[in-house]
Amino acid sequence: MEQNDVMTVHVQETYLVIFKKLNPKENTTQKCLISELSERSFSSVKLFDLNLHELQSLHSRNLFVNYKNLETIQFTRNNFKIDKIIISLLQNNTNPLKYFYFNDKDTEQLPSGLLLNLTNLVTVDLQGNNLKNIPPDLFINNINLAYLILMNNSLTNLDLGIFKNCKNLIYINFAQNKFINFYPEYFILKISQLFNQTIYNETIYNNLFSNDINYSLLPSNLTHDNLLSYLNYDNIKKVKYLTMLAKQNYSQSKLYEFLFQQVIQLVIIDLTLNELEHIDIDWFVIFKNLEIIMLSSNNFTLESIPSGLFKNNKMLIQFYLQNNKQSLKTLPSGLFSNLTNLKKVYLSGNNLEYLPHELFLDNKNLIEIYLDKNLLTSLHLHIFKNCIMSMKMNFSYNRIVNIYQGYFITPDNWTTSSNEVFADLKNLEELNLVNNNLQTIENCQMDNLKTLRVAQFSYNNLTIKNDLKNGDKIKSPFRNWYSIKKLSLDNNRISDFW
Repeated sequence: MEQNDVMTVHVQETYLVIFKKLNPKENTTQKCLISELSERSFSSVKLFDLNLHELQSLHSRNLFVNYKNLETIQFTRNNFKIDKIIISLLQNNTNPLKYFYFNDKDTEQLPSGLLLNLTNLVTVDLQGNNLKNIPPDLFINNINLAYLILMNNSLTNLDLGIFKNCKNLIYINFAQNKFINFYPEYFILKISQLFNQTIYNETIYNNLFSNDINYSLLPSNLTHDNLLSYLNYDNIKKVKYLTMLAKQNYSQSKLYEFLFQQVIQLVIIDLTLNELEHIDIDWFVIFKNLEIIMLSSNNFTLESIPSGLFKNNKMLIQFYLQNNKQSLKTLPSGLFSNLTNLKKVYLSGNNLEYLPHELFLDNKNLIEIYLDKNLLTSLHLHIFKNCIMSMKMNFSYNRIVNIYQGYFITPDNWTTSSNEVFADLKNLEELNLVNNNLQTIENCQMDNLKTLRVAQFSYNNLTIKNDLKNGDKIKSPFRNWYSIKKLSLDNNRISDFW
């Protein structure tokens, strides 16, 4: 390997090694003896970057043997296969290694034990591979793992005990995978089938159990051949319990709890762009510190989203449920009940036709609401009753028809009182009503929106109603908007001005 293949940069006593791929035809790592790296003394190197190469093999067990202070390893966009990655690749970096990035579009599986004993590992980024499953012991010793990124793979399920030692996980990203039901039903049914095929003494079996059922986890590699040897006095309790779950169609939430029972510090979970169809009411119960939940682009229906879903998530700040693949029409009343810390709600692109009047009743700290790209024709008069901190609302690309004295109203809710829908929005700064069916906004009594900076009414059917006058002067709906910076009224039917 030529000396110019290695770039060493000294920045505040931190060394960085980058292997450049300058010319794919003349200077790829296929023409370098990568094993020679182990012969060099790079004891001060902290970041090892092997991105954008043509690497196909990592068989050298001594590759990182001299990198005693290595904190970051990056392998991105190479051509690895599982049989070309040695399990003991990182065995000499157990103490300092904190960040591991492995992103390769053709990798379907990682070797079991690859991250073994890396107790200081903080971030594992495995996005953009083609992973179809994860070894059950991949994270078994990563007790300080905080950030796990598994997005853009082909995962359909997870082993029950995969996170059993990950007590410090605060961020999990499962976006862009193929999860349908986020619990290992396949595994429970498999155990039930295996157990039913096994010859055993029914009397002895029944006498082995007491009321204190052991809820410990089973490995996922059980087969019919090794099941009998696994059924000792301790483990047989687990088999009976899991078999019972399968036979009695036990609650999915209990299985979900098994999967994440140690991940109690979780702050962010991203399940965007999967095939999820159902959410059990206890899915998020164990995550008391959860601040961000992302469920966009799945297959939920109204019936599959329970009203008390976030009953134990008092710390929730942001919620994403956008572009659902099924038409939701509405959301369950009380979905956001008692979430006093909720600040941002993203509900765009769901074909929502109406919203329950108590949907945001308890969200006194709600700052931003995104309801664009739905089918709303009206909003309940009291839907934002307590949203006193709201600063930004987006209702663009809906079918809202009129803003009268009660703002958005339906014929059966007609009222002569003013400022109903937006009565408490004293801090509103941005209001987007672009591309609706609005006909008039005159005499709407928007006096309380004095902090409004941006108001967008483009692409509606707005006209001026000449019968709404104060003497000979038409009242402007914007007369008290002292802070307005941007007012959009283009593409309407306005022939005069107020």
